[in-house]
Amino acid sequence: MATPLHVLIVEDSIDDATLLLYELKRGGYDPIHQRVDTPEALEQAFATGAWELVLVDFTMPRFSGRKALELVKARDSELPFIFVSGTIGEDAAVAAMKSGANDYIIKGNLKRLLPAIDRELREAQDRRERRRAEDNVRLVHDVAMAVADAPDVHAALGAALHRMCAAAGCSGGQAWLPAPADNWLECSPAWFGIGPEIDEIHRISQTLKLAPGVGVPGRVWQTQQPLWLSHFDGEPQWPLTAVLHDSAFVGAIGLPVLAAGQVVAVLEMFIDVTGRPRERVEHTLNAMAAQLGSVIQRKNAEARLSYLAHYDVLTGLPNRILFSDRLRQALVEAERHGRLVGVAHVDLDRFKAVNDTLGREMGDVLLNTVAQRLSQCLRKGDTVARLSSDEFTLIFSDMRSADDAARIALKILEAFGRAYAVAGQEVYVNASMGIALFPLDDRTAEDLMRDADIAMGRAKESGGNSYQFYRTEMTFRVTEKMALENGLRRAIERKELRLNYQPKIDVQRQTITGVEALVRWQRGPHTAVPPANSCHSPRRSGSLCRLATGCSTRRARKHARGRMLDWPTCAWR
Repeated sequence: MATPLHVLIVEDSIDDATLLLYELKRGGYDPIHQRVDTPEALEQAFATGAWELVLVDFTMPRFSGRKALELVKARDSELPFIFVSGTIGEDAAVAAMKSGANDYIIKGNLKRLLPAIDRELREAQDRRERRRAEDNVRLVHDVAMAVADAPDVHAALGAALHRMCAAAGCSGGQAWLPAPADNWLECSPAWFGIGPEIDEIHRISQTLKLAPGVGVPGRVWQTQQPLWLSHFDGEPQWPLTAVLHDSAFVGAIGLPVLAAGQVVAVLEMFIDVTGRPRERVEHTLNAMAAQLGSVIQRKNAEARLSYLAHYDVLTGLPNRILFSDRLRQALVEAERHGRLVGVAHVDLDRFKAVNDTLGREMGDVLLNTVAQRLSQCLRKGDTVARLSSDEFTLIFSDMRSADDAARIALKILEAFGRAYAVAGQEVYVNASMGIALFPLDDRTAEDLMRDADIAMGRAKESGGNSYQFYRTEMTFRVTEKMALENGLRRAIERKELRLNYQPKIDVQRQTITGVEALVRWQRGPHTAVPPANSCHSPRRSGSLCRLATGCSTRRARKHARGRMLDWPTCAWR
């Protein structure tokens, strides 16, 4: 069977052209040809056809062989070009070969014509394959560089789609990402398209969740194999079938993006009438998808690490690092626009009792519910973060007055007043909240968080289930208490404690019935700590005694030098 061959003959003699065609047919070719003999006709032939071989006479009345060579090589430098002439000399032939001609044949001796044509067609095919391979390598490298520089997975998919659609001759494409927990595919925001049709396709796709086997993306996800669809009639369950039928697209390409044997994405590209043949682009697209898979796997790992670095794993709320960053941003915006920022520290009352009673697993369920309620109480632009076990911190941004913070605090306390359903039973948990305001209380993020924590402690001391705004005297009180506790820890070592006895008198009988042992604290030769400063409640006196002596109240009595066995208490008076 003859091999079709598109040959352009630049020859002014019809007889010579006929002889060339005869030789081609004798060599097993079926020449699909056109004869031209002017530069204008040659330009027109290239504009209307694709040629595999050019046979040129060197000397013609209206056209020069050298000019023909120049025009052809400007169009396609790899196209086989053979001079067939009776007047070309040796020197002219050598010059023509240096200018790009592939060979020259003397018209009077055409025995070399067919071998020369076979050789040049074969070498031209090899050159095309080599060039195609080099282009594919450049495309794959281009995709690898583009997706590697992308900031996230969606940007990487968008960059890949742009280049892959260009390589495949597709005018639009989009990406789908698996949601393993829900076993469906979701359309990524990443897409590439030219024209309103692909805009509409992508808009509809973003509302869909595709199960395995549904549509081109679902089938590719299920089989982990590429899919080339030449029409849309066999996809009745695919929600895009109707809109694609009304579009100019004639088919679709689905490519799995694999990493570690798993589909991490599915690329869907739509073929229009200008699409390239499958065999020319399939290998390139698969190589591009392979490059993309490793990048997506790395970016997913990076995104996971970034999430763990900035969010609480249990509740999904920002952690201390992200909270501090958002707080600093809120302070900058507030200072620029003359607004207030509130920092609230929330601590759950009696949360330990829930853990001890229901177990830590149910305690985690409660913390998740608390996080959701706190988030629902805040305004758009506010932030709630979990800093530790049962402690949450909030940012009230862009406030006009302190009343805004008070209203949010009351809303939060009201939300805590409702029961929580945990382990099939109702659980009530209250909260204590402290609030500090920028710039009224402090101006730095660290100081505001400290102030809110001090105010929260004051709210808890007041019985809990309330909120307190920070006041300066709260810091003085905390500082004083810390200084007293630190000094008391070394009071015995420094021999600052003095033991006094106070008689117990029966007023009716006017007799001494016992003796009460009292400890006084002498800090320095001229500094005595008044009893009212060292102890504020009878309940705390025992703990402060143990703090000073490092032992229980009973053992503390042995440190006294008396032998009274019925002391009523070891107290600070």
